[in-house]
Amino acid sequence: MSNLDQETQVRNSDVYSDVVPAGAGLETPIAANQNLLFDLNALRSQVQKVIDPQQLTTPVNTSKWYTSISTALDNFGLRQIHDKKFVFKSPKDTTNQFPIGLVEISDVTTAADTASNQNSKFFIFYDTTATAYYVWFNVGGAGVDPNPTPPGGVTYTGIVVAFTAGSTANAIAAAIQAAIAASAASVTASVLTNVVTITNTIPSNVTDVAAGAAPPVGFTYLVTQQGTNTTAQGKVVSSSMVAGGAGVIAVGPSAVTNNAYVAATEANFTVAGTLGVGLSVASSSQAVALNEVDILIAGTNDPPLDAGTRVFGLLQALSGTADGTAIAGPGSENLQISFVKIHPTTDLLVAVTLPAGLYQFQLPFQQSFYGLDRGAFLSGGQLPDIIDSGSGTSRLPFRQFNVTANAAAGETLNVQTGVFSGSGTSTVFASYGTPVTPSTSAQFRDDSRCKVWRNGVLQAKGAAEDVTWVSATQISFVKVVKTNDRIQIESLAAF
Repeated sequence: MSNLDQETQVRNSDVYSDVVPAGAGLETPIAANQNLLFDLNALRSQVQKVIDPQQLTTPVNTSKWYTSISTALDNFGLRQIHDKKFVFKSPKDTTNQFPIGLVEISDVTTAADTASNQNSKFFIFYDTTATAYYVWFNVGGAGVDPNPTPPGGVTYTGIVVAFTAGSTANAIAAAIQAAIAASAASVTASVLTNVVTITNTIPSNVTDVAAGAAPPVGFTYLVTQQGTNTTAQGKVVSSSMVAGGAGVIAVGPSAVTNNAYVAATEANFTVAGTLGVGLSVASSSQAVALNEVDILIAGTNDPPLDAGTRVFGLLQALSGTADGTAIAGPGSENLQISFVKIHPTTDLLVAVTLPAGLYQFQLPFQQSFYGLDRGAFLSGGQLPDIIDSGSGTSRLPFRQFNVTANAAAGETLNVQTGVFSGSGTSTVFASYGTPVTPSTSAQFRDDSRCKVWRNGVLQAKGAAEDVTWVSATQISFVKVVKTNDRIQIESLAAF
């Protein structure tokens, strides 16, 4: 048993080697101490190097095997990879959209008069941001115009509604509809039983219909469609507009919060809804805008353009918002998307205004490496999962064909089966749904919802281009399609 030197081979170390170089020798051999203790120290040194390969423990390049690593020091070690933050585009659901240029639609539900209790009562609706109408009741000729004082910058006009004492809710609703229809307000009015629907004719983000200082008894008010301006420089974002109806904010380029939407803090964004006050960017070390928001036009999947240049968004947080703050709900928003483009001449970010329309968006989402969903990066790119908001699916039909024999130039390819018309052959590698091409060559050329890739390169469509239209299920390539080429097709199931 003399070969087992328990005292020197497995006791606690009391000899420390400072810098342990890589290589077969690991530690510099010491003739008198070539034993298990030094071998263990060597292994510990190598583990420490794996964890912190650049040896950035202070002082630099003096890390020892017994040095504790408590924080992420560089981009190369296991600890650093474990804690690395990634930003990708979050999966989208039907809440991730916003309109620009909608008229306000409101319902006023009336109640009956009892012993003239509705006399001189009133409610207020706006037809623009600066003009409003107060609808007041003259019951049996005994009513008095309340003549309320408007807020600053707003003009009030009265609309009197006359009816007799004891009138039913339906009768009062009919009288209100007739009075509003006869007024100069930029609205239309309709009535169904005791519900009056007021529809503005000018798209605008107006103040909602509400009771006046002397409120009608028993009346209720509901905005069924929120009005929006005909153009906008941005959009406030509430918790109701993100997937799941909730979320938190990762503020700034060094934000540590996981499972959070990445936003740059904007010093001039001090009140919810104050759009166009700054273009703050949360930039990575490689000058990537981490808070970039992808925007597409609903129904076409095309990005909005401003003078031919793509428009995107910047996600910005209310000034003073801390990393990890919850996204606020409607009415107290602490996030906004500012609409921008990169100027084609100066390469600078400039603010732009989007016209009326329905837009969809996909937000930047931060997660650490160890918490990444397996399919996280599949949701990236420019809104690949967004289609017409009226559709119940979120993915377009798709095929990938792997070519197994050359196809001559001009041979047709069936986009559903992968069958060539001549010598070419292929196998179906990936399939989803049943894609078709548009019904005409012009639509095939112009409709961005139909895409064809060859070996990962998006093909130009149209006569004399990379790929041409033959029929609703057939296309052809102007050049030879070669063995091992990959053909990918994404399109609708019907046009």
